[in-house]
Amino acid sequence: MHCRASAQPLRHPKELSTEEGFALLADAVRMGTPVFILSGGDPAKRPDLLDLVREIRERGVPLIITDQHRADHRACDGNRIVRTPNIDKLAARGWASDAFYVCSPICMPNRASLMTGRMPMVHGVRHNGIPLALNSVCFTDLMHAAGWRTVMVGKSHLQTMTGQPPAAKRPTWDGLEPPPAALAEALRDRVAGDLYDQESQIRWRNDPKHDVVLPYYGFDEVALANEHGDLVEGHYTRWLRARRADGDSLRGQKNATPDPKVVTPQAWRTRLPEELYPTTYVAEITKDYLEKFAADRSRPFFLKCSFPDPHHPFTPPGKWFDMYDQADVALPGAFHHPKSSLPPHLAAMHAERDAGKAVKGGMTAFACTEKEARGAIALNYGSISMIDGNITDGYPIINYEYAIVNSKQSSSSVATAVRSILEWAINPADGNSPDFLNPVDFQALPSKVEAQSVVQIKKIQ
Repeated sequence: MHCRASAQPLRHPKELSTEEGFALLADAVRMGTPVFILSGGDPAKRPDLLDLVREIRERGVPLIITDQHRADHRACDGNRIVRTPNIDKLAARGWASDAFYVCSPICMPNRASLMTGRMPMVHGVRHNGIPLALNSVCFTDLMHAAGWRTVMVGKSHLQTMTGQPPAAKRPTWDGLEPPPAALAEALRDRVAGDLYDQESQIRWRNDPKHDVVLPYYGFDEVALANEHGDLVEGHYTRWLRARRADGDSLRGQKNATPDPKVVTPQAWRTRLPEELYPTTYVAEITKDYLEKFAADRSRPFFLKCSFPDPHHPFTPPGKWFDMYDQADVALPGAFHHPKSSLPPHLAAMHAERDAGKAVKGGMTAFACTEKEARGAIALNYGSISMIDGNITDGYPIINYEYAIVNSKQSSSSVATAVRSILEWAINPADGNSPDFLNPVDFQALPSKVEAQSVVQIKKIQ
């Protein structure tokens, strides 16, 4: 997307020297203004720029994660149905990968790899139900040791959440005695016991005093929202009950609003209002922490914001449930894959479905019908759009040449240049719009752009 031409007459803002420009940016950073350096000349040519970038980077790092979110379920990746304007802005203004691969298709192994930087065969979390050993060194441990504030909000899933015993039984052989319990695993020190039930939904639901032991995998503070849909447990449950004493009676399939249109397995119209839904909880707690860190810039922070959605069950609340019509949803290309060339396990699932014997509950994979698939995707889109609606685009654009600085404390004389610099960027005097501005849709900027300050900084040669 390229910038639109402007019919307004060209005006040029007051030009500041390079030194004045960097001084303004440095002041903005020190006042708590979040900034991103997006493009420009070689930083090595300006030691003071390196200092500024270092200062910016030391302020904090937020990491936003969604759960079971397909890569093509974002508008910025070509999806023409799901609406994700805020995620699209992050992709347009930042760095987006089209070849980013996970180390495992399963939740817990992948999350453990994210935290440790090691493959599942090394950190030991080979499948769901195997906790990450508490003696593992996570990158958050290194941040903590270096003085960073480390916070986790939302879904962790570094330990088992269900509180249920393993579904698989140990194999037995006639004529052979099983090994003693203490020697049944490859390691004597098994990842078991109370310290490995810290995320158990049963303990969180039934024990009002239950909590995680801090630091938790390198996190100084934790606000858990584990499990999925409207059945999330952890600190979220206490937050919900504090706001609605009968909050538990509003969630779950048995408490859902009847809707004959819902034919998708593991989907229901939740009675939880949007303001009490887990996505709102994660967003609000994250915002509270960001405001806290903005007020106290004495130490850098790392904040992991982990949304449990759009993982099934599909229960987006309120307007998000009806946001997409399943008739408009396109099925994945592999849905009608020729049965003759299906691998054995998929062929078996299709046979169960066609015979009406598919088991459609829990986490076991099954083959669904076309109508069920369309309904699931439509509700999945609703959950994604709700998450997108809670990701605010609060980070301004900073470039070596031009700066948009969100700060109410900026000079009013500089603030009056906002319209001018935007018009210059859209229709510059020399006819060449800087490349770094091309992805930005200026028509989407707030109408009251006078609340921002824009300065023109001489290009660094």
